[in-house]
Amino acid sequence: MKVHFVFLFILIAYFTLFQAEMVSAQSSQIYLAPKIKKLYDGTTRSLDGKPGKEYWTNRVNYNIKIELDTDSAKIRGSEIINYINNSPDDLDYLVVQLFNNVFQKGKERDFEIAEDDLTEGVIIKKLMVGDKEIDLNEEVRYTSTNMIISNLPNAFIPHNDSVKIFLEWETVLPQISQMRMGKYSEGVFFAAYFYPKIAVYDDVYGWDELEYTGDQEFYSDFGNYDVQITVPGDYIVWATGLLKNAEELLTDNIYDKYSAAQKSDTVIRIITKEDLISGNVFRFNNGNKTWKFKAENVPDFSFGCSNNFLWDGVSVIVDESTERRVFADAAYPDGAKYYDEAALISKNALEYLIKEIPGYPFPYEKFTSFDNTQKWGGGMETPMMANNGEYRNKSGLVTVIMHELGHTYFPFMVGTNERRYSWMDEGWASFCP
Repeated sequence: MKVHFVFLFILIAYFTLFQAEMVSAQSSQIYLAPKIKKLYDGTTRSLDGKPGKEYWTNRVNYNIKIELDTDSAKIRGSEIINYINNSPDDLDYLVVQLFNNVFQKGKERDFEIAEDDLTEGVIIKKLMVGDKEIDLNEEVRYTSTNMIISNLPNAFIPHNDSVKIFLEWETVLPQISQMRMGKYSEGVFFAAYFYPKIAVYDDVYGWDELEYTGDQEFYSDFGNYDVQITVPGDYIVWATGLLKNAEELLTDNIYDKYSAAQKSDTVIRIITKEDLISGNVFRFNNGNKTWKFKAENVPDFSFGCSNNFLWDGVSVIVDESTERRVFADAAYPDGAKYYDEAALISKNALEYLIKEIPGYPFPYEKFTSFDNTQKWGGGMETPMMANNGEYRNKSGLVTVIMHELGHTYFPFMVGTNERRYSWMDEGWASFCP
């Protein structure tokens, strides 16, 4: 009965929110407000939820290189963005989201933060659109957490065309008032919402120019990510996407366990306490290391890293027709309560999701549960990984892992707009367990 009540609650919430726009004008016809109705008069959308023959979404591909200074929690980065305009419109300006500006002095925020975490936000060092270098003082306009680029090289970006954007930037992660990211404890970092990102342009609102004040979550175009993350030599990195240079970084012993875990039906302890103590983790121990990740058709990117975490992994078949496997791993400090079971919990959760609710193959190749060491629980989903706290009881950890895995379907796979309608994906992710 509990499941039925949850489902009923979701239905009630849905009709309550949209009753102003979807009211029965006649017994045989549904009334749609003009802003919504125009979307169904053409060929892009249909009332049964199926995309029309001319439905479109834009795409954004990122090539990002970043370096994390673990002493200052500062990230320095550069990125090449390939923005593909699949819309029928010529775009005469671009909107770049600078989420970490939420930590700038004087900015509006949904949460109180420590004074020591006030920063200059995301500092843009260089910006090019196409072959043109943009004057950061004269040719861009800043709002609270958006950068508007209006002086484009050819006046506009034609429909069915693309443009390359290059940025150099830096920003600082919070160390006291973590809002989905930050330096959580000594040697433990999680970065999300940290890089300049192209906003969504859609057929409902045009450019998504809503400001980020801390509460809002995801609304992103899909694309491919090629990311290189440079950290001190004793740090391990977990991130959205597949690790592409593990064999170059890890010793034969660790690499063999990592490879075996991706095919194993039982949990393998990839990095143990003994491995950390012996220093038998990396092929070389001098200087910084660069970790390389690639992800295809995802809406965002995040990473976590630590110099003192254990690492477990297991895999599960998520599509019996192809025998495709998903790698479920967990990164956590020694002694973290119940986290030595986190990889197994993830495996069991994946099996439930693909067989029961929603009963559809898991769309990504991996999922990492990263323990941010905070004792008050909670979790935050990002594509292919989650930033989770610790719990006093096992049921809390089971619930948060299940919930964050559920977000892979809602909103990541279906692409809902959390920035405006967060109740939708939160409702469905809560319904999954």
